[in-house]
Amino acid sequence: MGASDELTFPRRIHRAAAARSNVSREHAWQDGRRALSGHAQRASKENPVKRFCLVCQNVDCKSRGSEELMQDLQQRVADKGLDDVEVRSYMCFGACQEGPNMVLYPDKCWYANVKREDLDDIVAHLAGGPPVDRLDKIDPSLKDLIYQLLDTGVF
Repeated sequence: MGASDELTFPRRIHRAAAARSNVSREHAWQDGRRALSGHAQRASKENPVKRFCLVCQNVDCKSRGSEELMQDLQQRVADKGLDDVEVRSYMCFGACQEGPNMVLYPDKCWYANVKREDLDDIVAHLAGGPPVDRLDKIDPSLKDLIYQLLDTGVF
């Protein structure tokens, strides 16, 4: 892959996702909640389902502070005692222009352009509160593609 290919890679992912999917935003969110509720049904207090907050650590998101956001979020999750949540880095979601990006999985909830002042609301969502709708800005076709990758265990 040449230098010019690297610059257009997120656009190619987005175009491929758009060509493959016509899933509405609401439908994608409901599918994610159904997947989460299926996991939750198999969980017990002794064996909770592990949930992940994946934080993009590619160049664009890092230049916008994703590394510091991830560290702060890890601390807040620990302080809140959310033992079923693991905050970890992710290579790239392909929405660089909207970064920093975070994806909650298996919730299938994508947060874009995250700022430090959004972290309390994200932690509240991780603790069982509602999704932070103001941060849901990504095209559903790209979200669907990334969620399909995550469903295969690519993280």
